[in-house]
Amino acid sequence: AAHDVSDGGLAVALAELALHSGIGAELELERDALDWFGEGSGRAVVACSPERAEALEGVPLRRLGVVRGGKLLGVPLPDLRAAHEEGAR
Repeated sequence: AAHDVSDGGLAVALAELALHSGIGAELELERDALDWFGEGSGRAVVACSPERAEALEGVPLRRLGVVRGGKLLGVPLPDLRAAHEEGAR
């Protein structure tokens, strides 16, 4: 799975991927608002199995964590979905 970070930054891209897949993530992120919400061009979140990661060899990468569980950034996915749906109204 992949998602660009151009609309809302890394935090929004991660939230949209988690909501779409129904799976949370355990992440290792700096507590930096610019990193979480910066909409710099040329960035994307890519989720893949470790076996497939070597296909990305040569691409500048930063490992963020592991896809698993029912939370994202400490927020349970049902709460994240409710906030997302409320904000879409």
